[in-house]
Amino acid sequence: VEEKLIRLTPPAFESLQQNPATLIDVIEEFYSTDYFDSRSIFDGSVRFDIPTPRMIHIDEFTIWLLTDRHEHTALCDAVVAWRDTQELTGALHGQGFAYATYQNPEAVNAIARELQKYPKGELTKRFFSQAEQFRRAAAPYLAGDQAILAYQSRFFKLLHRFYREAAQQKEFVLHLIV
Repeated sequence: VEEKLIRLTPPAFESLQQNPATLIDVIEEFYSTDYFDSRSIFDGSVRFDIPTPRMIHIDEFTIWLLTDRHEHTALCDAVVAWRDTQELTGALHGQGFAYATYQNPEAVNAIARELQKYPKGELTKRFFSQAEQFRRAAAPYLAGDQAILAYQSRFFKLLHRFYREAAQQKEFVLHLIV
């Protein structure tokens, strides 16, 4: 399971809500203009010194590195959005319907505030609680614990920037399971 996170202005969200089949057009537009893909780690080093993207693709390894899908934390809400979301029905992605949920601007603001307070040591504890599995999964792409921890920390910072900017702009965040 992988996730796509998409920041949408209120008018763009309203338009998508009225015609959810246009989701594929929104995604295609962001692919060409404003996109970050965690899978780029598989092709070599990932650059995090980029402007805050409008769309982020999060691969399964990165999801796993950041959070357990059943935690009740702002980080889990930011990455996989199991709580406090509403479904966007009728959205199309790929060859069929997509499972898409969204967070309204108030929820986005709350997540951004809580990510600001998220204890940085928690990410390190998360890594060391399952270090052997993380090392094996990352072995072809990241050499050693420090490289994995740096990747984890930088991705967290990018995710926090993503939510902080969405909160400042009073945007919706769409979560798409791909």
